[in-house]
Amino acid sequence: MGEHHREEHYRDIIEGCKKGNRNAQKRFYEMFAPKLYAIAVRYVKDEDEAKDVFHDGVLKILDKIGKYNYTGSFEGWVRQVFVNFVIDYLKKKKTVSYNEEISEQNYNEYIDDSFYTLEESELSSLKAEELMKFISELSPAYRIVFNLYVLEGYSHKEIAKYLGISENTSKSNYSRARKKLRDKIEKYLKKRNKRL
Repeated sequence: MGEHHREEHYRDIIEGCKKGNRNAQKRFYEMFAPKLYAIAVRYVKDEDEAKDVFHDGVLKILDKIGKYNYTGSFEGWVRQVFVNFVIDYLKKKKTVSYNEEISEQNYNEYIDDSFYTLEESELSSLKAEELMKFISELSPAYRIVFNLYVLEGYSHKEIAKYLGISENTSKSNYSRARKKLRDKIEKYLKKRNKRL
């Protein structure tokens, strides 16, 4: 389905949801639930908590859908509203503590020592769910910054503003997250190669 046709297909659902139509809400849920639940799980490790966050996040989108004005992709808008909701939820919990800032030099050293030093073929042999599992095992701070930077495409400047931390603190948590992730992947691949 092309971009234009997809947006046209959404129009009925959007207009129905704006009017509170139950059938339209059901169609919206069926279309977006798997993607949104996958996002919730990436940010919130505990399965029961992730389910609650997912459920409340969907209600938040349906509550705000009246504000969608057909500017830009609907899927992009849905994702942004949902991620904003999840981040606000995590901020309210106040259980996430971010690592201290690191110098620009240390940041570059961490990045040079990234998981890109793994063989490209080894990385591509990982299934998406395996990689997501490793991401979910990161500490909350590492997980949040890594997700926002890599998977949502935010800059460190935007993440800093979003989370109320400094840009260097965002860079620090991201670089440490990459290092942890690379270590986990290396360990897993060594184990897997031994079994083969």
